[in-house]
Amino acid sequence: MKKTLYQVLGVEPDATAAQIADAYARCQAALEAGVYDRNAQIIAKESFNVLSNPVARARYDVSFAPAPAPAALPEAPPPAPSRAPLDWRHGLAIALVAGVLSGWWFSRPKAPPAAPVVVAAAAQPGVLQEPPIRAVPAASAAAVAELAPAAVGVADLSSEDLFAKLSPGIVRINIGTASGRQTGIGSGVVIGAGTVITNCHVAEAGAVLQVKSGDASYLARLVVADQAHDLCKLDVPSLKAEPVTIGKSNALRTGQKVVALGAPKGLDLTISEGIVSSLRKVDDGTLIQTTAPVSPGSSGGGLFDMHGNLVGIVTFQVTSGQNLNFAAPSEWIENMHATQGNGIIAKLDGPRTEQRDDERDTESALTGDLPGRWGCRDTTRGTVFQIDFEPNGHMELRRDGATQQGRWRLVGQRIEIEPFNEKMFQVEYLSQDKLILYFGNAVRSVCAHR
Repeated sequence: MKKTLYQVLGVEPDATAAQIADAYARCQAALEAGVYDRNAQIIAKESFNVLSNPVARARYDVSFAPAPAPAALPEAPPPAPSRAPLDWRHGLAIALVAGVLSGWWFSRPKAPPAAPVVVAAAAQPGVLQEPPIRAVPAASAAAVAELAPAAVGVADLSSEDLFAKLSPGIVRINIGTASGRQTGIGSGVVIGAGTVITNCHVAEAGAVLQVKSGDASYLARLVVADQAHDLCKLDVPSLKAEPVTIGKSNALRTGQKVVALGAPKGLDLTISEGIVSSLRKVDDGTLIQTTAPVSPGSSGGGLFDMHGNLVGIVTFQVTSGQNLNFAAPSEWIENMHATQGNGIIAKLDGPRTEQRDDERDTESALTGDLPGRWGCRDTTRGTVFQIDFEPNGHMELRRDGATQQGRWRLVGQRIEIEPFNEKMFQVEYLSQDKLILYFGNAVRSVCAHR
């Protein structure tokens, strides 16, 4: 037999609000102390939400209460004792009175018809009765009908409920070398049995990929690399995780609430809430700009609407501003195929296809504009550094409090650096006050002349 909401929380039907709150707290403590049961947590939460709301509880009480037994019919009263016949004079008096009353009744002024009365159901102890339903005039019925779709729409979930629903489908991705040294962290979204979606600048950043879900870790294999959209698909055969529901980002509206879920800075299952701050059209879709806070490590995590549908994959942020975060639309997941490219960052501030009057991209322009001090910011990882290019070919790099010196020279539009590990920087754009460097693996730095 299916449990009632009262039985789920272990309280009586006449329990007070305080008793219901105490019972819910005990349920939560028991769930946290034992083996995690997501379904039990959701059922307990829903029971508390209904029973702690007086109106919702009243509706529920009426819905699950057993139908009352039919009332016994009253026994017929005993026949009245017969009376002696009335005297004829008494009968004549009664007839005269009846005639006078009937004349008055039919000649009285007629009162207007009374409005229909709705009889409320008998009050039950401990149950709040809703106000009677009033008849709606025909003239306003159409207006009510127009509002009906919004009234019956699915309500948004709370951030707490979204976390409970979505967290099983969010994973952390550990990036490492073949020798086992960890070199980076990213996020991923489970979209099917043993299938994870992340960014290519995460999946292609190391020789070994390890997917962490809960307390377990699994080796992953890259199967599809759509570099042009910075989306990579991983095969994780041993992964047993509940996939998320892929929604449609084309239904999003600017100002709509969304949540991001990932592992920023390696902090597993971090949820943040924001809005869709803009929808940026590009050649093959629409990039989602959001204020939902993300950080390095969030790349590859999910962006969800308030019903729990995946609408985007968190991909990068513009760290020179505040809450300028971008996600690839969910529609790109369905159309993934192997491509080469520089990722979706290039769609906003990457290489130009046309030349402006103030741009000079010949080698002589490079040698003329490059020397000087540049303050740079890595748009993917959020790191900052400074480079001094001197006309004599000497250069100095300052990053994380350390200083490195070396030599630079131009080879076409590439800058060769020695003796650093970053052997080459690709110059994607250069003017007198702006420099964009590409390091490979969808990693870019935007620099300003100082």
